[in-house]
Amino acid sequence: MKRWRSLLLVAATALVLIAARQVLRRAGSPAAAAAPGAEWIWAETRGEAGAPAAFFAVKDFALDFPVTHAELRIVADEEFRATLNGRDFGAGSYPESGALAAYSVGDVLGRRNRLLVELRSARGAGGLLAWLDVSGRGGRRQTVVSDGTWRVVRRFDESLPRPGSRFRGEPPRVWGPQPTGRWGRPTAVVDTLSLRGLQNGAWRPAVPAVRLGRHGAPWRVARPRATRPLGPWVRFDFGRERTGYLTLRFADRDSGRGFVYYELRRPPDGLAGYGDVVLRIAGRDHWTASRPAKFRFVTVAGMPAVTRVEVIPVNPDKVAGLLAREPLPSLLGIERRGTLVSPVEDEIRGQLEGVPGLARRKEG
Repeated sequence: MKRWRSLLLVAATALVLIAARQVLRRAGSPAAAAAPGAEWIWAETRGEAGAPAAFFAVKDFALDFPVTHAELRIVADEEFRATLNGRDFGAGSYPESGALAAYSVGDVLGRRNRLLVELRSARGAGGLLAWLDVSGRGGRRQTVVSDGTWRVVRRFDESLPRPGSRFRGEPPRVWGPQPTGRWGRPTAVVDTLSLRGLQNGAWRPAVPAVRLGRHGAPWRVARPRATRPLGPWVRFDFGRERTGYLTLRFADRDSGRGFVYYELRRPPDGLAGYGDVVLRIAGRDHWTASRPAKFRFVTVAGMPAVTRVEVIPVNPDKVAGLLAREPLPSLLGIERRGTLVSPVEDEIRGQLEGVPGLARRKEG
Protein backbone atom coordinates (compact mmCIF):
# COMPACT_ATOMS: atom_id res chain seq x y z
CA MET A 1 0.00 0.00 0.00
CA LYS A 2 2.78 2.38 0.91
CA ARG A 3 4.48 1.52 -2.37
CA TRP A 4 1.39 2.50 -4.36
CA ARG A 5 1.08 5.75 -2.45
CA SER A 6 4.72 6.54 -3.18
CA LEU A 7 4.22 5.79 -6.87
CA LEU A 8 1.12 7.98 -7.02
CA LEU A 9 2.94 10.82 -5.25
CA VAL A 10 5.86 10.58 -7.69
CA ALA A 11 3.48 10.53 -10.66
CA ALA A 12 1.53 13.53 -9.38
CA THR A 13 4.73 15.47 -8.75
CA ALA A 14 5.94 14.68 -12.26
CA LEU A 15 2.69 15.90 -13.78
CA VAL A 16 2.88 19.15 -11.81
CA LEU A 17 6.48 19.71 -12.93
CA ILE A 18 5.61 19.03 -16.57
CA ALA A 19 2.67 21.44 -16.42
CA ALA A 20 4.78 24.12 -14.74
CA ARG A 21 7.50 23.68 -17.34
CA GLN A 22 4.98 24.12 -20.17
CA VAL A 23 3.63 27.29 -18.56
CA LEU A 24 7.12 28.71 -18.16
CA ARG A 25 8.01 27.75 -21.71
CA ARG A 26 4.95 29.55 -23.06
CA ALA A 27 5.62 32.60 -20.91
CA GLY A 28 9.24 32.77 -22.00
CA SER A 29 8.60 32.04 -25.65
CA PRO A 30 8.35 34.86 -28.22
CA ALA A 31 5.18 33.14 -29.48
CA ALA A 32 3.47 34.13 -26.22
CA ALA A 33 3.94 37.80 -27.06
CA ALA A 34 1.62 39.86 -29.23
CA ALA A 35 4.67 41.22 -31.10
CA PRO A 36 7.09 38.26 -31.28
CA GLY A 37 10.69 39.22 -31.97
CA ALA A 38 10.12 42.97 -31.60
CA GLU A 39 12.37 45.01 -29.32
CA TRP A 40 11.65 48.21 -27.43
CA ILE A 41 13.52 51.10 -29.07
CA TRP A 42 13.88 54.86 -28.57
CA ALA A 43 16.25 57.69 -29.45
CA GLU A 44 19.53 58.31 -27.68
CA THR A 45 19.26 61.12 -25.14
CA ARG A 46 20.47 64.54 -26.23
CA GLY A 47 20.90 67.44 -23.87
CA GLU A 48 19.50 67.51 -20.35
CA ALA A 49 18.11 64.29 -18.93
CA GLY A 50 14.34 64.41 -18.68
CA ALA A 51 13.96 67.07 -21.37
CA PRO A 52 10.97 66.46 -23.69
CA ALA A 53 11.72 64.45 -26.83
CA ALA A 54 10.11 64.34 -30.28
CA PHE A 55 11.53 62.55 -33.32
CA PHE A 56 10.78 60.01 -36.05
CA ALA A 57 11.56 56.29 -36.13
CA VAL A 58 11.94 55.05 -39.72
CA LYS A 59 12.01 51.56 -41.21
CA ASP A 60 12.42 50.79 -44.92
CA PHE A 61 11.62 47.32 -46.23
CA ALA A 62 10.92 45.61 -49.55
CA LEU A 63 8.37 42.96 -50.53
CA ASP A 64 8.81 40.64 -53.51
CA PHE A 65 5.34 39.07 -53.51
CA PRO A 66 1.74 40.28 -53.87
CA VAL A 67 0.19 41.07 -50.50
CA THR A 68 -3.06 39.43 -49.45
CA HIS A 69 -3.13 40.61 -45.83
CA ALA A 70 -1.00 42.71 -43.49
CA GLU A 71 -1.44 43.71 -39.88
CA LEU A 72 0.59 46.25 -37.96
CA ARG A 73 0.66 46.10 -34.17
CA ILE A 74 2.13 49.07 -32.38
CA VAL A 75 2.34 50.68 -28.95
CA ALA A 76 4.42 53.66 -27.82
CA ASP A 77 5.12 55.46 -24.58
CA GLU A 78 4.12 58.30 -24.40
CA GLU A 79 2.48 58.85 -27.80
CA PHE A 80 2.81 58.23 -31.54
CA ARG A 81 1.51 59.09 -35.00
CA ALA A 82 2.28 56.64 -37.79
CA THR A 83 2.28 56.69 -41.58
CA LEU A 84 2.94 53.92 -44.09
CA ASN A 85 4.13 54.99 -47.54
CA GLY A 86 3.01 58.54 -46.82
CA ARG A 87 -0.52 57.67 -45.71
CA ASP A 88 -1.70 58.41 -42.17
CA PHE A 89 -3.25 55.39 -40.50
CA GLY A 90 -2.65 55.39 -36.76
CA ALA A 91 -2.13 57.54 -33.68
CA GLY A 92 -2.41 57.09 -29.96
CA SER A 93 -0.97 57.35 -26.48
CA TYR A 94 0.24 54.63 -24.12
CA PRO A 95 -2.76 52.74 -22.68
CA GLU A 96 -2.98 51.67 -19.06
CA SER A 97 -3.38 48.07 -20.24
CA GLY A 98 -0.20 48.22 -22.33
CA ALA A 99 -2.12 46.63 -25.22
CA LEU A 100 -0.94 47.01 -28.79
CA ALA A 101 -3.14 48.77 -31.34
CA ALA A 102 -3.68 46.64 -34.46
CA TYR A 103 -4.22 48.12 -37.93
CA SER A 104 -4.99 46.43 -41.23
CA VAL A 105 -2.54 47.97 -43.72
CA GLY A 106 -2.34 45.52 -46.62
CA ASP A 107 -3.92 47.95 -49.08
CA VAL A 108 -1.09 50.50 -48.79
CA LEU A 109 1.91 48.17 -49.20
CA GLY A 110 3.99 47.92 -52.38
CA ARG A 111 7.37 46.63 -53.46
CA ARG A 112 9.22 49.44 -51.65
CA ASN A 113 7.81 50.58 -48.33
CA ARG A 114 8.52 53.01 -45.54
CA LEU A 115 7.04 52.90 -42.05
CA LEU A 116 7.39 56.29 -40.37
CA VAL A 117 6.45 56.71 -36.71
CA GLU A 118 6.46 60.12 -35.03
CA LEU A 119 7.23 59.68 -31.33
CA ARG A 120 6.78 62.16 -28.49
CA SER A 121 7.45 62.13 -24.77
CA ALA A 122 7.06 65.11 -22.44
CA ARG A 123 9.38 63.44 -19.94
CA GLY A 124 12.03 62.56 -22.53
CA ALA A 125 12.21 58.82 -21.97
CA GLY A 126 9.94 56.40 -23.77
CA GLY A 127 9.68 53.34 -25.94
CA LEU A 128 8.31 52.00 -29.22
CA LEU A 129 7.28 48.42 -29.93
CA ALA A 130 6.14 47.57 -33.47
CA TRP A 131 5.39 44.34 -35.33
CA LEU A 132 4.22 44.12 -38.96
CA ASP A 133 3.12 40.73 -40.32
CA VAL A 134 2.66 40.50 -44.10
CA SER A 135 1.05 37.52 -45.86
CA GLY A 136 1.00 36.81 -49.59
CA ARG A 137 -0.05 34.26 -52.15
CA GLY A 138 1.37 30.79 -51.99
CA GLY A 139 1.92 31.00 -48.26
CA ARG A 140 4.55 33.74 -48.53
CA ARG A 141 5.12 35.67 -45.34
CA GLN A 142 7.40 38.45 -44.07
CA THR A 143 7.67 40.08 -40.66
CA VAL A 144 9.08 43.52 -39.82
CA VAL A 145 9.82 44.30 -36.16
CA SER A 146 11.19 47.23 -34.18
CA ASP A 147 14.90 46.61 -33.58
CA GLY A 148 18.34 48.13 -34.11
CA THR A 149 17.93 48.28 -37.91
CA TRP A 150 15.50 51.20 -37.63
CA ARG A 151 16.72 54.78 -37.89
CA VAL A 152 16.02 57.85 -35.79
CA VAL A 153 15.41 61.14 -37.63
CA ARG A 154 15.25 64.39 -35.66
CA ARG A 155 14.31 66.79 -38.46
CA PHE A 156 11.38 66.59 -40.84
CA ASP A 157 11.64 66.89 -44.61
CA GLU A 158 8.69 66.86 -47.02
CA SER A 159 10.14 63.81 -48.78
CA LEU A 160 10.65 61.82 -45.58
CA PRO A 161 7.34 59.87 -45.67
CA ARG A 162 7.96 58.65 -49.23
CA PRO A 163 9.66 55.26 -49.69
CA GLY A 164 13.03 55.45 -51.41
CA SER A 165 13.77 59.07 -50.47
CA ARG A 166 17.08 59.76 -48.77
CA PHE A 167 17.42 61.02 -45.23
CA ARG A 168 19.97 61.39 -42.48
CA GLY A 169 19.34 59.02 -39.63
CA GLU A 170 21.06 57.56 -36.61
CA PRO A 171 20.81 54.18 -34.88
CA PRO A 172 18.16 53.92 -32.18
CA ARG A 173 18.71 53.07 -28.56
CA VAL A 174 17.58 49.47 -28.15
CA TRP A 175 16.17 49.03 -24.67
CA GLY A 176 16.06 45.29 -25.21
CA PRO A 177 13.80 42.38 -26.10
CA GLN A 178 10.52 41.73 -24.36
CA PRO A 179 9.97 41.82 -21.43
CA THR A 180 11.67 45.15 -20.77
CA GLY A 181 11.17 47.42 -17.76
CA ARG A 182 7.65 48.45 -16.86
CA TRP A 183 6.38 47.59 -20.34
CA GLY A 184 6.85 43.87 -19.87
CA ARG A 185 5.75 41.68 -22.76
CA PRO A 186 2.45 42.92 -24.23
CA THR A 187 0.07 40.06 -24.93
CA ALA A 188 -3.16 41.97 -25.56
CA VAL A 189 -4.10 43.32 -28.98
CA VAL A 190 -6.90 45.79 -29.66
CA ASP A 191 -8.27 46.02 -33.20
CA THR A 192 -8.17 49.72 -33.99
CA LEU A 193 -9.79 51.65 -36.80
CA SER A 194 -7.34 53.54 -38.97
CA LEU A 195 -7.57 57.31 -39.12
CA ARG A 196 -9.35 56.83 -42.43
CA GLY A 197 -11.92 54.61 -40.71
CA LEU A 198 -12.45 57.13 -37.92
CA GLN A 199 -13.05 60.13 -40.11
CA ASN A 200 -16.50 61.64 -40.26
CA GLY A 201 -17.06 62.19 -43.96
CA ALA A 202 -14.30 63.77 -46.06
CA TRP A 203 -10.90 64.73 -44.66
CA ARG A 204 -11.91 68.36 -44.83
CA PRO A 205 -10.77 70.12 -41.66
CA ALA A 206 -13.09 72.28 -39.59
CA VAL A 207 -11.86 75.74 -38.63
CA PRO A 208 -12.84 78.04 -35.73
CA ALA A 209 -15.38 80.78 -36.24
CA VAL A 210 -13.73 83.46 -34.11
CA ARG A 211 -10.60 84.19 -32.16
CA LEU A 212 -11.22 85.43 -28.63
CA GLY A 213 -9.53 88.43 -27.13
CA ARG A 214 -8.12 88.53 -23.61
CA HIS A 215 -9.66 90.27 -20.60
CA GLY A 216 -12.86 91.31 -22.36
CA ALA A 217 -11.21 92.41 -25.62
CA PRO A 218 -13.44 92.17 -28.71
CA TRP A 219 -13.69 88.88 -30.55
CA ARG A 220 -12.14 88.70 -33.98
CA VAL A 221 -12.96 86.61 -37.02
CA ALA A 222 -10.54 83.68 -37.29
CA ARG A 223 -9.04 83.68 -40.77
CA PRO A 224 -8.75 80.10 -42.06
CA ARG A 225 -5.60 80.87 -44.07
CA ALA A 226 -3.89 83.29 -41.70
CA THR A 227 -0.09 83.43 -41.87
CA ARG A 228 0.66 86.05 -39.21
CA PRO A 229 1.89 84.77 -35.82
CA LEU A 230 -0.70 85.32 -33.10
CA GLY A 231 1.58 85.36 -30.04
CA PRO A 232 2.20 83.12 -27.03
CA TRP A 233 -1.44 82.96 -25.88
CA VAL A 234 -4.49 82.68 -28.13
CA ARG A 235 -7.98 81.20 -27.77
CA PHE A 236 -10.30 79.98 -30.53
CA ASP A 237 -14.04 79.35 -30.62
CA PHE A 238 -15.25 76.71 -33.11
CA GLY A 239 -18.85 77.85 -32.68
CA ARG A 240 -20.17 74.46 -31.59
CA GLU A 241 -18.96 71.20 -30.10
CA ARG A 242 -16.37 69.37 -32.21
CA THR A 243 -14.74 65.95 -31.93
CA GLY A 244 -11.51 65.27 -33.77
CA TYR A 245 -7.75 65.58 -34.03
CA LEU A 246 -6.51 69.14 -33.54
CA THR A 247 -3.85 70.57 -35.87
CA LEU A 248 -1.83 73.72 -35.18
CA ARG A 249 -0.27 75.69 -38.06
CA PHE A 250 2.87 77.78 -37.58
CA ALA A 251 4.67 80.61 -39.34
CA ASP A 252 8.03 78.84 -38.97
CA ARG A 253 9.53 75.35 -39.08
CA ASP A 254 11.37 75.44 -35.78
CA SER A 255 11.16 72.97 -32.93
CA GLY A 256 9.22 74.12 -29.88
CA ARG A 257 7.08 73.20 -26.89
CA GLY A 258 3.73 74.38 -25.63
CA PHE A 259 0.26 73.44 -24.44
CA VAL A 260 -3.21 73.20 -25.94
CA TYR A 261 -6.26 73.19 -23.67
CA TYR A 262 -9.70 71.90 -24.66
CA GLU A 263 -12.95 73.27 -23.22
CA LEU A 264 -16.63 72.69 -23.99
CA ARG A 265 -17.62 75.99 -22.32
CA ARG A 266 -15.88 79.32 -22.53
CA PRO A 267 -13.17 79.23 -19.86
CA PRO A 268 -11.80 82.12 -17.79
CA ASP A 269 -8.56 83.85 -18.77
CA GLY A 270 -6.52 81.47 -16.64
CA LEU A 271 -5.88 77.98 -17.97
CA ALA A 272 -7.19 74.89 -16.25
CA GLY A 273 -8.54 71.70 -17.71
CA TYR A 274 -7.31 68.94 -19.94
CA GLY A 275 -5.38 68.93 -23.17
CA ASP A 276 -2.08 68.03 -24.78
CA VAL A 277 1.57 68.93 -24.52
CA VAL A 278 2.73 70.18 -27.92
CA LEU A 279 6.19 68.96 -28.96
CA ARG A 280 7.22 70.27 -32.37
CA ILE A 281 9.85 68.64 -34.58
CA ALA A 282 12.15 70.93 -36.56
CA GLY A 283 11.46 71.19 -40.28
CA ARG A 284 7.67 71.03 -40.12
CA ASP A 285 5.16 73.88 -40.02
CA HIS A 286 2.37 72.04 -38.23
CA TRP A 287 1.56 69.74 -35.32
CA THR A 288 -1.33 67.26 -35.05
CA ALA A 289 -2.57 65.67 -31.83
CA SER A 290 -2.08 61.95 -31.32
CA ARG A 291 -5.53 61.47 -29.81
CA PRO A 292 -8.92 63.03 -30.50
CA ALA A 293 -10.61 65.50 -28.19
CA LYS A 294 -14.11 66.87 -27.69
CA PHE A 295 -14.29 70.65 -27.38
CA ARG A 296 -15.68 73.96 -28.54
CA PHE A 297 -12.89 76.23 -27.30
CA VAL A 298 -9.16 75.68 -27.79
CA THR A 299 -6.45 77.68 -26.03
CA VAL A 300 -2.86 77.58 -27.28
CA ALA A 301 -0.17 78.63 -24.78
CA GLY A 302 3.56 79.09 -25.17
CA MET A 303 3.72 78.88 -28.98
CA PRO A 304 4.22 82.41 -30.36
CA ALA A 305 4.50 81.27 -34.00
CA VAL A 306 1.02 79.73 -34.18
CA THR A 307 -1.04 81.20 -37.03
CA ARG A 308 -4.24 79.14 -37.03
CA VAL A 309 -5.86 75.92 -35.83
CA GLU A 310 -8.09 73.34 -37.46
CA VAL A 311 -9.61 70.01 -36.53
CA ILE A 312 -9.98 66.81 -38.56
CA PRO A 313 -13.48 65.66 -37.56
CA VAL A 314 -14.11 62.04 -36.58
CA ASN A 315 -17.17 60.04 -35.61
CA PRO A 316 -17.66 60.65 -31.85
CA ASP A 317 -19.18 57.20 -31.33
CA LYS A 318 -16.00 55.50 -32.56
CA VAL A 319 -13.52 57.36 -30.36
CA ALA A 320 -15.25 57.45 -26.97
CA GLY A 321 -12.42 55.51 -25.33
CA LEU A 322 -9.67 57.52 -27.02
CA LEU A 323 -10.57 61.07 -26.00
CA ALA A 324 -7.99 63.22 -24.23
CA ARG A 325 -8.93 63.44 -20.56
CA GLU A 326 -5.74 63.90 -18.55
CA PRO A 327 -5.50 67.27 -16.79
CA LEU A 328 -2.56 69.46 -17.72
CA PRO A 329 -0.76 71.78 -15.30
CA SER A 330 -2.86 74.82 -14.43
CA LEU A 331 -0.21 77.03 -15.88
CA LEU A 332 -1.54 80.55 -15.73
CA GLY A 333 -2.81 82.61 -12.84
CA ILE A 334 -3.05 79.71 -10.41
CA GLU A 335 -1.05 79.26 -7.24
CA ARG A 336 1.10 76.11 -7.22
CA ARG A 337 2.43 75.67 -3.69
CA GLY A 338 4.44 72.54 -2.98
CA THR A 339 4.22 71.18 -6.53
CA LEU A 340 6.90 70.28 -9.03
CA VAL A 341 7.14 72.21 -12.28
CA SER A 342 7.91 70.21 -15.42
CA PRO A 343 10.63 71.40 -17.85
CA VAL A 344 7.93 72.14 -20.43
CA GLU A 345 5.93 74.29 -18.02
CA ASP A 346 9.02 76.16 -16.85
CA GLU A 347 9.97 76.99 -20.43
CA ILE A 348 6.49 78.16 -21.37
CA ARG A 349 6.24 80.37 -18.30
CA GLY A 350 9.31 82.18 -19.58
CA GLN A 351 7.66 82.74 -22.96
CA LEU A 352 4.53 84.12 -21.31
CA GLU A 353 6.26 86.62 -19.03
CA GLY A 354 5.48 89.47 -21.37
CA VAL A 355 1.76 88.75 -21.51
CA PRO A 356 0.02 90.88 -18.84
CA GLY A 357 -1.93 88.92 -16.28
CA LEU A 358 -1.06 85.51 -17.71
CA ALA A 359 2.30 84.68 -16.20
CA ARG A 360 1.57 85.06 -12.51
CA ARG A 361 3.38 82.60 -10.35
CA LYS A 362 3.44 82.47 -6.57
CA GLU A 363 6.37 80.83 -4.95
CA GLY A 364 5.64 78.58 -2.00
